[in-house]
Amino acid sequence: KIKPRYLGPYIVVRQTKGESYVVRELSGAVSRRGIAAFRLIPYVRRTADLSDLSIPPNPPVNSESNSDASISTQSNTDSDSDSD
Repeated sequence: KIKPRYLGPYIVVRQTKGESYVVRELSGAVSRRGIAAFRLIPYVRRTADLSDLSIPPNPPVNSESNSDASISTQSNTDSDSDSD
């Protein structure tokens, strides 16, 4: 769970006869083993500056009916686990 989900980015050097790809890191180190196509995910650089986006404020959490429902669901879960 603590391992990175993806590695990279890499640059594709060539495609092998077995439909895998030889890639290199941005530092220039070339991989010795081919990587299967299904393991590769295209990298798309973002063109927009994300700081330009305006984020609306969060709506106030004031609904008592929603909080009561979550409490009753939690207590039902607790009572179910006690009977086991």
